[in-house]
Amino acid sequence: MLESKIQRDIIHYLKSKRAYYFRFQAQSNLNGIPDILCLYKGLFLGLELKTDKGAPTDLQLRKLKAINDNNGIGLIIRSVDELDGLITLIDKYEKDLYGNILSKDIVSEWRKLYEKK
Repeated sequence: MLESKIQRDIIHYLKSKRAYYFRFQAQSNLNGIPDILCLYKGLFLGLELKTDKGAPTDLQLRKLKAINDNNGIGLIIRSVDELDGLITLIDKYEKDLYGNILSKDIVSEWRKLYEKK
């Protein structure tokens, strides 16, 4: 499947969930920023879209790490099913005492389900 097809499917899915999103198109001075930036239920998501065979660059991995280090969720997404798994976890995850969703726990659980070993 082409990355452009994955992107169309992901955007359609995000619209169905009423998520705020922005499809980012790289410029020479902003390389590495995830393909889709999204706000869902108060969580910032950086979604780097890849095909099954696509590999992220070191710069893309560093940008995703920076998002995760700042309590956002930065992940490589290869299908709508993977994104649905993430959104499902966000929807059901318990909140901490301050009402904030614990993004690090969501990322950890998502990785157990979807990252290739």
